[in-house]
Parts: sequence; structure tokens; C-alpha cells
Amino acid sequence: MIARRYFPGDFQAEEAAAFHVHLDNTCSEDMFYKRRLEILADSFYRAKRKSQKKKKANRPKPVPKEVREFLAFCKKAKQAQDLIIQIYL
Repeated sequence: MIARRYFPGDFQAEEAAAFHVHLDNTCSEDMFYKRRLEILADSFYRAKRKSQKKKKANRPKPVPKEVREFLAFCKKAKQAQDLIIQIYL
């Protein structure tokens, strides 16, 4: 009921709350289960962080201003060369 009131748009809020209470009760009774669950949660968290760092590393680096200016110069030089060829041919 509390979950329904705090999360009215979430249809699984009640199930999640009941599961959370169940896990709390089970972990308080069985310390081995609690430790194993903590290890699984930690490994999941580390894998998630690692994949997020990998995504950040795959982003292309911005092109330096000098390189952009050089490429613009090369493009203008090519246009000038094409213009000269058209005039003299």
C-alpha cells in the first residue's frame, strides 16, 4: 500500500517492496546468503561501471583547431587548383 502511494505510476512497486522485505528477512536469518547476495550486487555494480567507462572511452576526441584550419586551407587550395585547371583547359 505504501509503495502504491509513493509510486503511483509504477505497477511493479508493490512487488519490488515485497521482494525487498523478503530479502531483508532471508538475509537476517542466513548470513551466508547475505554475503553471497552482497558479492553478486558488487560484481553487478562493477560490471555496470566498467561498461559506462568503456562507453566514455569510445567517444571520439574533438579535432584540434589547428587541424580544422589546415583541412579548410587544403579544401580551398583544392578548389583553387580545380578553378585554374578549368580556366586553362
